[in-house]
Order: sequence, then C-alpha cells, then structure tokens
Amino acid sequence: MPFPPHRPLGEPRFVERNGEPFVFFEEDPAGLTPGTMQMPMLTFFVYAHLDGTLDAQGVSDAIDKTTGGRAKLPPEVIEKIVAELDRHFLLQNERTAVRRAVVLETFAKSPSRPAKFVPVPAEVLTPAIDEMYRAKQGAGPIDRARSGGSVRGIVAPHIDFHRGGPVYTHAYKQVAESAGAETYLVLGVAHRSPPSPFVLSTKAYETPLGTAEVDVDFTERLLKRAGRDCLEHEIAHLGEHSVEFQAVQLKHARAGRAPFKIVPILCSMFDDPAAAPVSDFISALEETMRGRSICVVAGVDFAHVGPNFGDEKPVTEETIDWICKEDRKSLAEVAAVDAGAFWQIVTDGENKLNVCGLTATYTALRLLAGTKGELLCYSYAPAPKQSVVSFASAVFR
Repeated sequence: MPFPPHRPLGEPRFVERNGEPFVFFEEDPAGLTPGTMQMPMLTFFVYAHLDGTLDAQGVSDAIDKTTGGRAKLPPEVIEKIVAELDRHFLLQNERTAVRRAVVLETFAKSPSRPAKFVPVPAEVLTPAIDEMYRAKQGAGPIDRARSGGSVRGIVAPHIDFHRGGPVYTHAYKQVAESAGAETYLVLGVAHRSPPSPFVLSTKAYETPLGTAEVDVDFTERLLKRAGRDCLEHEIAHLGEHSVEFQAVQLKHARAGRAPFKIVPILCSMFDDPAAAPVSDFISALEETMRGRSICVVAGVDFAHVGPNFGDEKPVTEETIDWICKEDRKSLAEVAAVDAGAFWQIVTDGENKLNVCGLTATYTALRLLAGTKGELLCYSYAPAPKQSVVSFASAVFR
C-alpha cells in the first residue's frame, strides 16, 4: 500500500553537523510541529519522495535512481523512517488531520500568537540585536536620548536575523530615534498565500522581549469597513515569520519608550491590485488610519533567484549583478513612493525576480502616498542550492 504524501514545509536549509549532512526547516506553515526541524539527509530523501503513490519498495527504488545508486535504503529501513516522519506529523494522513484540528482550536481560543521563530531568551536576544547595529553593515548604535521627528513608515527585511540582521537596523534606528507612533501597522508576507489577499489577526504577538499587543479599537473599526472575511485564514499567522521578526525589532527599538500596539496583516500574492477585494481592503485601511498616530511597517524581502526558487541555473556573479540592477529599478520607485510604478517594474516579465514582498510593499506604498521615501540600505544573502535572496531598508517621513 502506498505511503501517504508528505506534508509541505517551509524553505529547506542544507548544513553539515560533525561532517554529516542535515536538512533544516525553520518554519512549519501549519504550526503542527513546534520549533526548528532537522532531518538527516537520508530521512529527507525519503520525505521528498513521499508523493502518495509509492510504497516502501517504490521509495527505495526511487532513491536509488535519484542518487545514482549512492544511497541504498532497504524497504524495512524506509518503513522505520516513515514511521518517524508520521510521529512528527509530517504526513498527510488522519493522524495529522486530528493534530491540525487541535492546533486550530487552541489558536482560536488563545489571545496571542506564541513566539515561534525567535526562541532565545531576552538576555541573549537583546545583546544579539545590539550587535547587529554595531556590525560592519549595521546602522550604528541607537541613540536612546534622541526622540525627534516623525516616521510614517519603514521597509525592513524579513529574512532571518543571522543573514540580514544588520540591514534591519537601518530602518529600525529611524524608528528607535523618532517620536514614535501609537500603532504600528505591520504588513508581512503570507508565503503560503491563502485565498484571501489580506489576512488580519486579532492575536497579540508574543516575543522574548515582551508581547506586542494588538490595537483592538483600530482592528474592530477596520473589520467594520472591510468585513470579517479577512480573519478567515487567521491561522496563517501561526506559521509565518515575517510579522514576528518585525514585532521583535519593534520591541527592541522602542524599549523604554511609550507603549505601542500593532495591527498584524499578512499579504497574500494577488495578480490585480485594482481588483475589488484588494482595492476595497486598502481603502478600508486608509479610512481607518485617518486621524491616528500610525507607522506603516512592511516586512518584506525582494529577489529570490536560483534553483531553490525554481530556477534552472545556480546564481553566478553575473546573475548577482543583474539582480542588483533590477532591484535598484524597483527600489527607486519605493523611494519615490510610487506604488503603481513599483508594481509595473516588478511584474514586467511576470515577476522574474520572484519578489515575495511584491504585494506587501505595494500596499505599504499605497498607504504611504504623500510621504517622502529614502532608501537606506540594500543587500543580499545566499540561500540553499546556490541561490540568493535580496532585501533592503527604507524610511518614509
């Protein structure tokens, strides 16, 4: 009898531990398996071949063919590996369905979304973020004595801190040294892209630096204008990191200042920004923001190029030059606060750079119309399989 298919996870990361290859998954989009997951390479081979059509012998034959005979796993070993995958709810079967129902019910009853992707305690995290500011590419230490000027919005990365931490600091130094806002409207990326273009959450975001409470009054006013359909896929927040990383950076940047609240919104991919579900929700946001002390935060990355993102060829120096050139075109429109031009440049050629932050950045620029933008920092970092992710920081006044 064929094994059930595997359950899709987040982006894999390939590393070595004591000379042995491992595969890490830093996120579980469904929130069924807590924490970072790691698999020995042979376990990953089995996991990857579980498509719902193969039994133990079929998986054994497929791995043998894939590896050119270098990995030979007898059916009885595969049976044990599949049992272990099942134990961690990594198969699409009845056991996982029951687990999913429990997670959904627990999340629905909880007033907050638990910290998931930044699991270190405050006494470790605070100095680690401080070090990001002091790093070579960082913005320099925060001057906590400064508290002047108004920041209407920022663009910041959502790449993991160990790859893009210093770039975050350029945006959040502006936030830290400003007069601050009562509410931060945080636009993240729904990487699994549920059917709704925007996914709101009423849940506070827990972080090691304290809980980022939700602006309940703003949220209720928004729901009256936009309708409650934007809460239908709220569970998506549980398995996404883009808003959580901004909540952490906000708690660090505004430490010791007046309390603030957040409005967490995940942006799915959509094809037509003029479509009614998109334009109506953005209009509802604009109306709800009027007369309030709001700072818009877009937690976005830009180019995703290479085999890890579906491209045939690995990234070369020539590819990186091309990525930077293309990114600079769209980022110029970010600085110009021109949402339409930004959308047009990125989608020309059907989003050839795989810009995951397309819709969140577009939405932020719509909300920030009339402000003056400034690009502060741009960089890129390696991704698995000789691939690259780019990201940037910008501020709007």
